[in-house]
Formats: sequence, C-alpha cells, structure tokens
Amino acid sequence: MSDNHDQQHDEIDLLQNIIFDKMKIVESEPNFKIFMEIKSEIPSPKMKFYLTVTLNDEYPDKVPTFELLEVNNFLASSKVHDLESKLNSLCLEYINMPMLYQMYECILQFADEEEERLLKKEKEEQLKLEEEQRLLELKRKEEEEKLVESRTYTPESKIGRAVQQECRDRS
Repeated sequence: MSDNHDQQHDEIDLLQNIIFDKMKIVESEPNFKIFMEIKSEIPSPKMKFYLTVTLNDEYPDKVPTFELLEVNNFLASSKVHDLESKLNSLCLEYINMPMLYQMYECILQFADEEEERLLKKEKEEQLKLEEEQRLLELKRKEEEEKLVESRTYTPESKIGRAVQQECRDRS
C-alpha cells in the first residue's frame, strides 16, 4: 500500500467517526470512492445533496474528482454550479492536506444558508398573503356597511330622502 493510500484510509476512518451513517465507502481498491448524503441541520430540510468523491493515487497532493447532486431540485442549476465552483476552490486551497471533511462542511453550510433563505422567503410570502387577506376582509366589511347603510330607511338616508321626495311629489 502506498503512503497516500494509508493517509486516505486514515482520513476516511476519521470522517466516518464524525459523520457516521451519512457516508459510505463505495470502493476502496484501487482508489477510494466515497458517497456522502448531506442535508441541512435545520428541521424539515427541503434540500438534500449527494456528494461522490473519488480519491486518485496522488490525493491529497492532487485534487479529488467529485460529483455533486442536489436531489430534491429546489435550487436553480446556477446555484448548484456556484457550489461546485466553491468546492473546487476549497480543494485547491487544501491541496496537500485532508479536505473531505471541509468539503462536507462547505456543502452543509451552503445547505443551511439556502434553507434559511427559503424559510425567510416563505415567511415573507405568508405575511404578504395574510396582509392581502386582511385588506380584502376590511374592504368587504366596508362594502357591507355601505350596502346596509344604503338599504336602511331613515329620513337622512338616500332611500329615506327619495321616499320623502316621492311623497311630496304625489301630494
């Protein structure tokens, strides 16, 4: 076994101890290939990411290959592409060092931020809808009051004045 392969094995063992069942080793020979399921830690997350990483013989001295998939399709493809670019930059920054956990954390942080953004947007839309409903109810009540007022017979009302005028005209 090569020194890099031993380092990779140690890194993967450590990562499994940290993220447990969110990671699976798909292959270990000739190169490690791992699969991670990543979703926000916010309750009832809407997004879920799958990250498949293949470690080449030179890893960590060379950037691993990876595939990122946002499973639930809540994000525009441009956002997923931005995250992939961020991961590429992170890999280059951590060249010659273990980086799998950093990749996991980068996606997790992104997922948390996007979930928070979605929750905020949903809350704003809900408040807007409630305000529109409140205004519609207020308008309905005003129209109802006008209708009641127009049907009420008092000497001061329109109907009352019209009846009084008609009585005068007949006499």
